[in-house]
Amino acid sequence: ASRAGLGAGDLQAASTLVDAVVSEKPHTVEELSLVLANAGQPLDDGSLELLYLYHASQHHRDPSWTLTVDQLFRHLSGSMASDPRFQALFDDGLRADLAALQRDIDEAVAQLKGIDRSLMMISTTLPVESPETTAFLERLAAQLDQRTDGAYYLMGTSVMGYEVMNSFADEMLFITLLTACVIFLVVALTFRSLVVPAILVAIVQCGIYLVFSILALQGGGTYYLALLILQCILMGATIDYGILFTTYYREKRGILDVKEALIAAYNGSIHTIATSGLIMILMTAVVGSLYPDPAMQQICLTLSQGFLCAIALILVVLPGMLALLDRFVSRRGKRAAPEELEQGRA
Repeated sequence: ASRAGLGAGDLQAASTLVDAVVSEKPHTVEELSLVLANAGQPLDDGSLELLYLYHASQHHRDPSWTLTVDQLFRHLSGSMASDPRFQALFDDGLRADLAALQRDIDEAVAQLKGIDRSLMMISTTLPVESPETTAFLERLAAQLDQRTDGAYYLMGTSVMGYEVMNSFADEMLFITLLTACVIFLVVALTFRSLVVPAILVAIVQCGIYLVFSILALQGGGTYYLALLILQCILMGATIDYGILFTTYYREKRGILDVKEALIAAYNGSIHTIATSGLIMILMTAVVGSLYPDPAMQQICLTLSQGFLCAIALILVVLPGMLALLDRFVSRRGKRAAPEELEQGRA
């Protein structure tokens, strides 16, 4: 023993370590700590536990195990950061960063997940409005219908455009029919005729369709509110010009023939129609050109075009319609007597 430079204590420690290895007995942390202490290689329980954890992670892990991001950060900021065994790995700055990150995660999750409903954020590289975007939203809606039984809501700029595209036709048809029916009823009660309101509503509605055609030929996008507002305002605002012209025509037709009654109607109404119409056309055009908001700008410019088309049709097409349907429009279904015509010319 003296030749080998080993004392009795060293031999005893070596014997203890050899016996533990040869026996192949598995030890707990406490047992292995005692064995190492007797072998002259003391190691604290915390370090041994870390070695046990590392050994288990290398030899007893399952690749199919899963862990969510929330579980990971909660384990890091909670269990590991407060565990004395990991004190050397976590300083005060790292613990503060993990705690702040966990608070941010909790706040974000609270905004996205609720008791009854949750919010899902979807980001794409698609344009705001395009055929590809529409196809994507259709596929998304179909999948949500299958998986949620329709209990969902879609939000966003692209979704709003998609919903407007799907509902615009029905809304436009409803507003068109409602506006036309109300105005038809009012004019019919005023003139006590069904032909006159039919002519006037048809003339103004043709002006609206003419504006729609102009917008389509110009290309580009159009705010659907501009079209709905155009339908409502234009029908109510310009129908008065047709009523004024028709009223003059019906009054003069009682004593004049068709041609002279039309000339008299022009002379009696042209100043009012031209003055009021030009004001509406120019004012909406000026406001639309100067207003910075794109939606309001397009609404005003669309109204200006609508006023121009409707007034042009009233001055150009309406006289021909009145002459064509004179027997249904005028108060007298036959030509006035010669003496009445002479009296009217006088």
